[in-house]
Amino acid sequence: MLLGLVGTALMVAMLVYTLRKVLVRARWLGPTSAWLHFHIVCGVGGPLCILLHSGLLVWPRGLIAVGFWCMVAVALSGGFGRYVYGLLPRASGGRELCWDAAQARLADLREVLVLGSPAEIDTAAEEKLRLERALKISGLARRLFRYWHLFHRPIAGAMYVIVALHVASAVLFGGSLAQLAQL
Repeated sequence: MLLGLVGTALMVAMLVYTLRKVLVRARWLGPTSAWLHFHIVCGVGGPLCILLHSGLLVWPRGLIAVGFWCMVAVALSGGFGRYVYGLLPRASGGRELCWDAAQARLADLREVLVLGSPAEIDTAAEEKLRLERALKISGLARRLFRYWHLFHRPIAGAMYVIVALHVASAVLFGGSLAQLAQL
């Protein structure tokens, strides 16, 4: 039962990232990139704890089976979403670039390659190649990311509803409060 509680807590903690993205002006909470890493760690740790909580039961039944497979789908699609997110063009500091900013950065890099000092050229050439490659696939990556959200969010929502029902039924009908008091 303890693994179920830890897994559920980690999965609920993942929602803090979503909240941080919505609260754009809450910069005092830290950068969204740090919250994304936290979201990913919780998104791996939570399902692992839930899997262990289930006793490695591969084929759950009933409503919990739906919740289990929603969790698996959310975790796997999260990995895919992180991969697609990594394809979007970024500045050298890691921040995502819009198309115009990426084009402006490419112009700057071309100027460095033509007029820059020899010490700068290797770094500028490497960044230019990386940015050109990212721009070539950015349209596809942005479309994939948009469609990914259409899949990931509703499945995650269904997962959270089923987890809440499972926890409520365990507390109300499964004697979980008595087991928790014995820990």
